[in-house]
Amino acid sequence: MEQEIVTQIVGLGGPNDFSLLQLFLRADFVVKSVIILLLLASIYSGIKIIPKLKNERKKLIKNSYFLRKILKKDNFDIGNSQTNIIPIIIGDSKKTILISKKLEKKGFYVVPIRPPSVPPNSSRLRISISSCHSQNNIKKLFNSLKMFKNRI
Repeated sequence: MEQEIVTQIVGLGGPNDFSLLQLFLRADFVVKSVIILLLLASIYSGIKIIPKLKNERKKLIKNSYFLRKILKKDNFDIGNSQTNIIPIIIGDSKKTILISKKLEKKGFYVVPIRPPSVPPNSSRLRISISSCHSQNNIKKLFNSLKMFKNRI
């Protein structure tokens, strides 16, 4: 099965075609073949793993929804976020950087995004939620954000 997938992707196929090994061992193709094989192995591994991650996907959706819900309830501006990447729009670049640094001191890595990545006066904190975060982690982050809310 694996060889069939690699053969189809590379474009080789019939019994009269030379083997993948012969192709990959050509001196001018060795470096490229290593990169291609690593890429194909990575893609194949991902294809095998994805169906097994149902619980992780459910938890990611649940965690993201929970944080968005409590942020909206407390009137944080999260734009139209509907994914696990949740912005908190601050506006001022200096305030955004300051809050990000203070959160980092509390153990939260929240990236400040500012111009030119976003329009002027729309700097934001970028929160990336994962399935590995516990509800307790999310609540601690939220409580820390509330402490800085008066600066937003």
